[in-house]
Amino acid sequence: MMCISKRTRYLLCFFPVEYFKRDNINDSKESYTDNMELTGADRLRRVFSQNEFGDLSPELANIVQGTSCATLLGGCIGAFVYSRTAFINFIENNQATQFQSHIDAKRKLQDTVSLGLFRGGIRWGSRIGLFCCSYLTISTLISVYRGKSSVIEYTAAGSVTGGLFRFHLGLRAIFVGTALGAIFGTIAGCGTLLTLWMTGTTVEEIRFWHYGWRENRNKLIREGLKEARMNQLPELLQKHNELVDQRAAEVVKTESEKNEKLTKVE
Repeated sequence: MMCISKRTRYLLCFFPVEYFKRDNINDSKESYTDNMELTGADRLRRVFSQNEFGDLSPELANIVQGTSCATLLGGCIGAFVYSRTAFINFIENNQATQFQSHIDAKRKLQDTVSLGLFRGGIRWGSRIGLFCCSYLTISTLISVYRGKSSVIEYTAAGSVTGGLFRFHLGLRAIFVGTALGAIFGTIAGCGTLLTLWMTGTTVEEIRFWHYGWRENRNKLIREGLKEARMNQLPELLQKHNELVDQRAAEVVKTESEKNEKLTKVE
């Protein structure tokens, strides 16, 4: 029977998710050396390195995935907000406008809403994507360099990101953005670490598991491709033999026709 800690049972009462056995996950420490045995610079270099198959490191993969999800979510929200605002503004500003026909009015409305949707998606998506990319990158790099996770990297990431996003508004805006970023970063870090503590896991373990899951997935993909190639090999050989036989028959037919012409001439 699987042993689950007491605090994990309390968490699973509110979040009825399936709790997987750790034994079912390949121990990625065998292929991914324990970070505590390396220096901070070595751990940072490992983040930006690739394995023999060209796969990204687990830390960098998390940054890319988080940035992609944030960009997509921000684009959807921005598209909805800007398209709705464009629709309302068009109705309010063109109540007394005389169009050539209702088709012309609908076409201009559609153009306005589409333009607002595109602008909102690009603007919100890029801003939220860059914000999350900066936050995840800074927090991950600090955590990797220190070799452990705490609230410090979340606070530092929030303060630096908040200050950078208010850099163009002056010193007062930079100070306010840094302070707010530090506060919200601390709250986010406390929430993340509290959730991990209740589940009995750490950020390092999640990274190791993620690396093991990716290794298993890539291994299954490679085995599947190899099996598919082996299954297709007889068909390719059969097709090759058919083409060779067809070409040989054409050559024999051509030679026989030449021989017949030569005999008639003689």
